[in-house]
Amino acid sequence: MLGEVMIHQVRKERLKGESVFVIEQTDIPIEMTPDVRRKLTDRFIEALLKHAFKVVEDADITDGVMGLVRTYWEGESDQQVDLISMSKTMSERLKTVQPFSSGSGLLVVADATVDGKKQLLVSKVEHQQAMQASPSTNDKGQRVISMVQLNDLVFGDHTKIYKVALLTISGDGQEEDVSGKLADSQNGPDAAQFFLRSFLGMKLYDAPDVVTKRYMDVMSAAINKLELTPNEKIDARTALTVELKNNQKTLDPDTFIRNHIPQHRQTEVRTFAQSRGVNMAPFLKDNARISNRVERLRISLDDDIYIVAPAEAIGTGRKINVKQQPASNDGTQLVTIEIAPTRLAQVDNNGRG
Repeated sequence: MLGEVMIHQVRKERLKGESVFVIEQTDIPIEMTPDVRRKLTDRFIEALLKHAFKVVEDADITDGVMGLVRTYWEGESDQQVDLISMSKTMSERLKTVQPFSSGSGLLVVADATVDGKKQLLVSKVEHQQAMQASPSTNDKGQRVISMVQLNDLVFGDHTKIYKVALLTISGDGQEEDVSGKLADSQNGPDAAQFFLRSFLGMKLYDAPDVVTKRYMDVMSAAINKLELTPNEKIDARTALTVELKNNQKTLDPDTFIRNHIPQHRQTEVRTFAQSRGVNMAPFLKDNARISNRVERLRISLDDDIYIVAPAEAIGTGRKINVKQQPASNDGTQLVTIEIAPTRLAQVDNNGRG
């Protein structure tokens, strides 16, 4: 739940033909009814649940806001730092590091509590404009609709929360670090470096090659455990390999599940993956740890029999086709492996030829 909330506007303007950022700072926390506070909390939770990935303090970055955050939490400084002064300093920092390709927005800095633990929310939110239609009666007694331009709308149903970080102190009390979760709806896994590094002074918790390997291992295990037909298993595994091998810079686990897992098994796969550390948010792809494995698919049969082949050679209408046969009386499900005419080139002892 959100506690006190500070909001400052970081607005882009044209002055003397050049783009500049101008800050409109507030002096006290915003006033909210309990209902507004709950709705605002829900908006941030929604953004974090959909897109968040773990981040940690980067000790090599000394000019971000981590020192300010520590001082605020620990209260061990000759200079008094409260939420108001901290948020104002943060807005100045955002103005300095934000590139001119970024648009105007609101910087939100708020105390928060999650499961009884003190946390800090830092976010950049879209500043909306809209037209309001107001019915009224004119001096002739006629009913009319008046249109009014509203320039200060925030947190509407379609407001974009561009970037949001939920930070906390973690550690054993001796060497505590600032860590948390960050979601970036504009840049996905490639979080804008100015916000993650130059502004916050943080970095990704897991390197992309580690996340990619975990994703491949867990998703492969999920596909193998599902009660799918052989062709459904092969189709899903082939799709996984293709996505790992293609030129896209990112992978999106949730989109993969929706596009390539039979609908009646999607919830099961999603739960399995999440329970084993796979976040459903998109992430940067790096095949450094799995380069040999994505070149081949392996079909595992009983009695330690395996068929290894390029992903594009396996499937209906290709060189290697797996056909499901009717179940026998004892319930055993038989399959037939059809291999199109080909030439034996060589035999290897580890399936990597």
